[in-house]
Amino acid sequence: MNRKLTVSVVIPTYNRVEYLKKALKSLLNQSYMPNEIIVIDDGSTDGTKEFLMSISKKNKLIKYYFQKNGGPSKARNLGIKNAKGDIICFFDDDEIANKDWIKEIVQSFESEDIGGVGGPCIELEGENIYEKYLKSIFVGSYSKKLPYLGGNLAFYKKILQKVGGFDEHLKTGEDVDLSFRIYLKNYKIRFNEKMIVYHFNPCKNFVNFIRKGYYRGFYYSYLNKKYPIYFNPAFRIFINTLNIITGFIKIPVNIKRFFDYSEKYYLLESFLNCIYRLSVISGILSGFISSNKSNIKLVYNKRITPIKEEVFLTRLIQKIKNKK
Repeated sequence: MNRKLTVSVVIPTYNRVEYLKKALKSLLNQSYMPNEIIVIDDGSTDGTKEFLMSISKKNKLIKYYFQKNGGPSKARNLGIKNAKGDIICFFDDDEIANKDWIKEIVQSFESEDIGGVGGPCIELEGENIYEKYLKSIFVGSYSKKLPYLGGNLAFYKKILQKVGGFDEHLKTGEDVDLSFRIYLKNYKIRFNEKMIVYHFNPCKNFVNFIRKGYYRGFYYSYLNKKYPIYFNPAFRIFINTLNIITGFIKIPVNIKRFFDYSEKYYLLESFLNCIYRLSVISGILSGFISSNKSNIKLVYNKRITPIKEEVFLTRLIQKIKNKK
């Protein structure tokens, strides 16, 4: 392990004080402690400020910064600016870190050509119908060995500064965009399967549920302007339309299940699926209009083969391990 490297953890937070308490507790119980934990309060109004002011006085590892509400990308960039560590680890306020999370991160930076490292983000069981549905659609993508998730990524600070940090126009998908830009600087982003975090994905009401779908669609169109070969809005609209049709087809079956077995979840899931997919499509269309009016520049329009090769090799190695 390279013990010469210093580590900063950056957490953007907004109105999730109860989740934040759990997140910080997991970071303060690491087997390998960070040099600092930087929490950026993105304009919270739920007691986050008072909690952070209190805990930062008791524990000097925790450093508190406040900004007017500007989104997670802006908050993370403020964290990068104030971080003193060689490595900056990005962690979300609705996550819990495995005890060896930071230890595994530091061990992964074994050579200078490794620009960053990512790990699995395991979805936890939701508390309500919205969270259970979101878990069902995100669990597959979050378990893939693609190191793109903002809540479980770490980079050298010098590389983050070199690429200009996170794109502050994005409210979601900013981690994917950042990873692409770092790849294009010829750095590797490794996947460490032991670098585990657990994700709550809170969604407390219907408006928040629609907003999640909308921003997911919006970032497809926005990133299409930067990386058109990877993000095709028309294809995404087609896929989400198919999901809506499938949802409608399932409704009669789920109505029968409801009356025969009192299984409310499956009926509600059919309606939620249609609503979520419609919100994604509206986000795609809105993002397409918005991005055409903005000055977004093309970043890259070719296949980035190292991504495909690294993912293929990672999966191949995993299959070999499983056979043993």
